[in-house]
Amino acid sequence: MTHDELLRHLDEKLSWENSTEVGAAYSALRAVVELHTPYKTKHFGERVEYLACYHCEQATVEGDAYQLPYPCPTIQAIEKELA
Repeated sequence: MTHDELLRHLDEKLSWENSTEVGAAYSALRAVVELHTPYKTKHFGERVEYLACYHCEQATVEGDAYQLPYPCPTIQAIEKELA
Protein backbone atom coordinates (compact mmCIF):
# COMPACT_ATOMS: atom_id res chain seq x y z
CA MET A 1 0.00 0.00 0.00
CA THR A 2 1.31 3.48 -0.75
CA HIS A 3 2.02 6.03 1.96
CA ASP A 4 -1.06 8.05 0.97
CA GLU A 5 -3.25 4.92 1.00
CA LEU A 6 -2.01 4.06 4.49
CA LEU A 7 -2.79 7.58 5.73
CA ARG A 8 -6.27 7.42 4.15
CA HIS A 9 -6.85 4.05 5.81
CA LEU A 10 -5.95 5.51 9.20
CA ASP A 11 -8.11 8.58 8.54
CA GLU A 12 -11.08 6.33 7.79
CA LYS A 13 -10.49 4.49 11.06
CA LEU A 14 -10.25 7.79 12.93
CA SER A 15 -13.48 9.08 11.43
CA TRP A 16 -15.66 6.20 12.65
CA GLU A 17 -14.00 5.50 16.00
CA ASN A 18 -15.97 7.16 18.78
CA SER A 19 -13.89 5.89 21.72
CA THR A 20 -11.45 8.60 22.76
CA GLU A 21 -8.87 5.99 23.79
CA VAL A 22 -9.03 4.17 20.46
CA GLY A 23 -9.12 7.47 18.57
CA ALA A 24 -6.03 8.64 20.46
CA ALA A 25 -4.22 5.40 19.58
CA TYR A 26 -5.02 5.85 15.88
CA SER A 27 -3.92 9.49 16.07
CA ALA A 28 -0.61 8.40 17.57
CA LEU A 29 -0.20 5.72 14.91
CA ARG A 30 -0.95 8.26 12.17
CA ALA A 31 1.72 10.55 13.60
CA VAL A 32 4.25 7.72 13.32
CA VAL A 33 3.22 7.06 9.71
CA GLU A 34 3.65 10.76 8.93
CA LEU A 35 7.22 10.63 10.31
CA HIS A 36 8.04 7.77 7.96
CA THR A 37 7.26 9.62 4.73
CA PRO A 38 8.80 8.25 1.52
CA TYR A 39 10.91 10.36 -0.80
CA LYS A 40 13.14 9.74 -3.82
CA THR A 41 16.90 9.71 -3.22
CA LYS A 42 20.12 8.04 -4.40
CA HIS A 43 22.91 6.21 -2.65
CA PHE A 44 26.10 8.27 -2.59
CA GLY A 45 27.81 8.13 -5.97
CA GLU A 46 24.99 6.25 -7.71
CA ARG A 47 22.61 7.41 -10.42
CA VAL A 48 19.63 5.18 -9.70
CA GLU A 49 16.97 6.73 -7.49
CA TYR A 50 15.01 4.71 -4.96
CA LEU A 51 12.10 5.38 -2.64
CA ALA A 52 13.45 5.86 0.89
CA CYS A 53 12.03 6.50 4.33
CA TYR A 54 12.58 10.07 5.45
CA HIS A 55 13.05 9.05 9.08
CA CYS A 56 14.98 5.73 9.02
CA GLU A 57 18.66 5.54 8.29
CA GLN A 58 21.24 2.79 8.50
CA ALA A 59 24.90 3.28 9.34
CA THR A 60 27.52 1.72 7.09
CA VAL A 61 30.82 0.15 8.10
CA GLU A 62 32.60 3.24 6.81
CA GLY A 63 30.62 5.42 9.20
CA ASP A 64 28.35 6.88 6.54
CA ALA A 65 24.58 6.55 6.64
CA TYR A 66 21.89 5.95 4.07
CA GLN A 67 18.12 6.12 4.22
CA LEU A 68 16.33 2.76 4.41
CA PRO A 69 14.16 1.79 1.43
CA TYR A 70 10.45 2.51 1.77
CA PRO A 71 8.45 0.82 3.14
CA CYS A 72 10.79 0.73 6.13
CA PRO A 73 10.42 -1.90 8.89
CA THR A 74 8.17 0.46 10.88
CA ILE A 75 5.69 0.92 8.02
CA GLN A 76 5.85 -2.80 7.20
CA ALA A 77 4.93 -3.65 10.81
CA ILE A 78 2.01 -1.18 10.81
CA GLU A 79 0.68 -2.51 7.49
CA LYS A 80 0.98 -6.09 8.72
CA GLU A 81 -1.07 -5.39 11.83
CA LEU A 82 -3.72 -3.47 9.87
CA ALA A 83 -4.15 -6.24 7.30
